[in-house]
Amino acid sequence: MKQEMRSIIIMTTLIVTISISMKVYGSEPDRTQSANEAKIAQLIDILGMPPSEEETRKPELDKAITDLFAIGDSVIKPMMDRIQQNDNALLQHHAVQVLKAIATPKAQQALLDIALKKDSHWAAINYIETLNNKSDARKLLVSKNADILFSALHAMRGIELDKELLEKLQLLTQSLDAKVRIQATGVMGADPAEKYTAEKVDVLIDSIKTAEKVKDSHKKLPNPQAIGNVSDDVYFQIIDALTKAKGIDKHLKYKTNSLDGKTKYCVIIAQANRGDSSVKQDLYRIINDPNAGLLKCGAVIAFNYIGNSDDLPFLHKIALTDTLAIEPPQRSLIGSHDSLQTAIQNNKFYPVRFWAQQAIQWIEKKAKMKTD
Repeated sequence: MKQEMRSIIIMTTLIVTISISMKVYGSEPDRTQSANEAKIAQLIDILGMPPSEEETRKPELDKAITDLFAIGDSVIKPMMDRIQQNDNALLQHHAVQVLKAIATPKAQQALLDIALKKDSHWAAINYIETLNNKSDARKLLVSKNADILFSALHAMRGIELDKELLEKLQLLTQSLDAKVRIQATGVMGADPAEKYTAEKVDVLIDSIKTAEKVKDSHKKLPNPQAIGNVSDDVYFQIIDALTKAKGIDKHLKYKTNSLDGKTKYCVIIAQANRGDSSVKQDLYRIINDPNAGLLKCGAVIAFNYIGNSDDLPFLHKIALTDTLAIEPPQRSLIGSHDSLQTAIQNNKFYPVRFWAQQAIQWIEKKAKMKTD
């Protein structure tokens, strides 16, 4: 009995001693964890250095980014906590670089959080670049930032649409921001599947109807190589989406008769671009309409797809007489065509004349290829 009591006392003393030692000195795992946390904190401090020091301390900064990447997921929480605590733009910028390099699901979620909660286009771009499935870029479509929406939609071109995504795109094809609207219609046009064909046509036509409601719709395009204004660009980009969309011919033809004005013109041009020669007389009417604006050019270009030798007299006539004149673009828009100079008179560019000449050359080339 005494021996048992002596053993209990010894064990109790050992436990108390060990417990006190752990509290006073800390266990080895605790000391290692504290050291790692301190190291991570120091590296995060470097990410948020004053902007004035970034250039002179670049080697140190680059090493910090590399070291944080090497540590991996365990740096994400303290780094995100630090970002939430302050608005240090440089810290956020470099943290995004670290997260992109880590590229785990946890890092991707952190990039998405920064993009949406901090309204960061930089984080959105890097989030998209880490995605194996670009369909996941749809998570960014809740943003109100036009730049973020533009990048997300651009990345999603070529993915297959589902009902949920179609509904989101329907809203974005009515965006007042031209570049967002264009990208949303582009996603619909690039859908590789032949599903929701009627819905896609309806959405794209509705987007044409409101094209001139986009911001700065009548403002000249900023690109000096481009011609026309913002709404012209929207029209032509939606025509392109209708031209490329799979399996929509039947519904496109069905809708045409119920349309009017520029909306109808856009659909007719898309039909011609898709190879539907039944709309040829409608192309003639568009070209002869002085109120059709640059859509006259789209109608002329469509003869590259459905034109033949019977159309040459008409094309030769408008190549000499069409009156639509605009400020000349930079030459690189049109290339080094010999016919460019004949389409410029008195420092005015006649785009319908120019593209009529191109259509003539293409029709004649096709005819020659058939006889050779």
